[in-house]
Amino acid sequence: MYSKIKKVLTSTLFPVGTVRKVLCGPCRGLRYRIFSGFGHSYLYGGWEPKSMRLMAHHVKSGSVAYDLGANYGMHTLYLARLVGPAGRVYAFEPNPEVFSALEEHVALNSFTAVTTVRKAISEDVGAAIFDRAHHRGAGHLVSSATVISGLTFDVETTTLDKFVFTDGNAPPEFIKVDIEGAESAALRGGLQVLARYRPILLVELHNPTEDRAVGHILKNLRYRATRVDNGEPVENMESGWPDLSGMWGSVLALPHGSETGRG
Repeated sequence: MYSKIKKVLTSTLFPVGTVRKVLCGPCRGLRYRIFSGFGHSYLYGGWEPKSMRLMAHHVKSGSVAYDLGANYGMHTLYLARLVGPAGRVYAFEPNPEVFSALEEHVALNSFTAVTTVRKAISEDVGAAIFDRAHHRGAGHLVSSATVISGLTFDVETTTLDKFVFTDGNAPPEFIKVDIEGAESAALRGGLQVLARYRPILLVELHNPTEDRAVGHILKNLRYRATRVDNGEPVENMESGWPDLSGMWGSVLALPHGSETGRG
């Protein structure tokens, strides 16, 4: 019965494509254009609630947060609410169509402390092939040898190190990383930033190869990791799925010796 009622409500009062306010949860009151797929989950406060709680714990007023793989801006909006006008959010999204939606959502909520960047964060500065994939939330960088969908286009890439040290942007205190299998490349392009500023990292991993690569980088940088789902420590950071003690899924990484993430 509940599912039937919800279906009626979403098709009548909250149809896809309309601008509405979030009804429940930490993003309550924020405005956004409902998108197909999981758009209604955000409306009802069900968008990655555990990640949202971690953001609320670690991101404070005046903080600088980076959103790598901002997509429609669901986390960007919440980060902007957390940092307030005294802080800064940098939201990176290379897909031009999705980037337009991201910009609209920032504008709908009058967040002046958000800087949107239509680039992918990687280990090189230049250009890369972006695969739109089967839905907009799954778009990702690919090599020319792995292009199979035909839904590809070129995007600009930059690195965290260039963005901070060359371009002069504020260094991050918190970084959310959800870039569909390019996590280790983003970290390799930001080794100096990670070593100097020791930001907290919220990373969603997507395959065993990335599990191991990301874990190796973070271990060498003296980070420790816990699982987003249950807070349990990752015991073997250089191993990935299916090792239950290894790096996989969504993890929170903090510098050793710091409970708050400040080194």
